[in-house]
Amino acid sequence: LIERGQTSPTVSTLKVLARALSVDINAFFQPVDEARIVFTKADQQPRLLLDHGELADLGLGMLEQLVTPLLLQLGPDARSGPALTHDGQDFIYCLSGEIHYSVNGRSYILEPGDSLFFDGGLPHRFSNTGTEVANVLIILSTPHDSAQYIAGHFPKEP
Repeated sequence: LIERGQTSPTVSTLKVLARALSVDINAFFQPVDEARIVFTKADQQPRLLLDHGELADLGLGMLEQLVTPLLLQLGPDARSGPALTHDGQDFIYCLSGEIHYSVNGRSYILEPGDSLFFDGGLPHRFSNTGTEVANVLIILSTPHDSAQYIAGHFPKEP
């Protein structure tokens, strides 16, 4: 009946469909043209305040999102939680400041213009080892549960 336009799906049906299609439930309410192009002004980017910085989601709203572009602003001495592993890949590009990444037991110091690309299945963590705020572009290949994935990378401190 739904596919013939004779009835409308319930919210719970839309949630099941969204989960099965790996899309946000809002994808069902966006015009197709808009969901294929995402333009967000800098002052309108969704931001998550962290204990020592903030995280901006630069791609929220893309239909069938395959990557998650993030802008991380990390204060001096701030760090991620314990080393973690996950499906997918991580691409890191340092815009300003200095950030230290540990990937599979190897250390990498990223300065402006440096990049790092690695398999998310390798244990990794990061910290700002410099004396100024670090700004880092992070592009994550999006696993099934991107919210849990992002929370694992950027935990709240106790």
